[in-house]
Amino acid sequence: MKKLSNNQVINGTRKLLTFLPPLEIKAKGRGRVYVDDRGNEFPSVTTILNVINKPALIPWAKKQSLEKVKYVLQNHVMNGTLPEIKNSDDIDAIINEASKTPDQVLQTAGDFGSHAHALIEKVINARINNEKDPVIPIDFKFVMESFEMFCEQYNPVFIGSEVQVCSDSMYYAYAGTVDAVIVHENNTVVVDFKTSKGIYDEHRLQVGAYSHALQRLNRKHLNLIGERSPFDMAWVVKLGKENANVEIDKVITLPSYRAFENATKLYYKLKEKMWLEKNLYL
Repeated sequence: MKKLSNNQVINGTRKLLTFLPPLEIKAKGRGRVYVDDRGNEFPSVTTILNVINKPALIPWAKKQSLEKVKYVLQNHVMNGTLPEIKNSDDIDAIINEASKTPDQVLQTAGDFGSHAHALIEKVINARINNEKDPVIPIDFKFVMESFEMFCEQYNPVFIGSEVQVCSDSMYYAYAGTVDAVIVHENNTVVVDFKTSKGIYDEHRLQVGAYSHALQRLNRKHLNLIGERSPFDMAWVVKLGKENANVEIDKVITLPSYRAFENATKLYYKLKEKMWLEKNLYL
């Protein structure tokens, strides 16, 4: 097949995204599902990836809690109020309050990330529609400067923002929301922006899942953006929030999706609890 021009790729990608089904996001248990107009439920990509063990979180949480205890005790020493800690109930109260610290830190980081993503979405949509960029609050100065660094370095053509995708595989369906779909140097690319301290394996699997869903959609609609596999690479873009900097991990879709597929199989098997059917294989 003849290689498509950059404009053909841009126009084909725009058309492809119009075929995405409307989805509604709902909370379910400890995760989220996407529901289509026929009532079919698709677990979210991030919900599925919760099956992956994250051993680094345990020492991190312990460190956060111990630092909180240290902070409280130091304040008592400095204020001369240490004698007020008279019994085990007082100690338990300090420890109980400290145990909440990891969740509070994660909640604060999550809130910042959500607001940053909302700002990025507004900026992308403004540029797609040739409108003026929104005003950036001072608290998000560095993260948005990091976003501008990304745009200056890679000059992406933004096709869509907060794009909901789904893979309606008979056995392992899933759905999710892509931060941005871009065309870069004649290639269609899924982009996921992160404001976390690092880029982690689950981020790579996440973008692999999104890219695979869009590849399936392209095949379903007769290769609108070429037979050569579009979305064969996805980018995880970490934006600095304490100073302006950008880190990009360019992820090859096929192996990252294969790893995600294994996580999806485990997710569904855990959900089915098949091992409880004792006579199933007898």
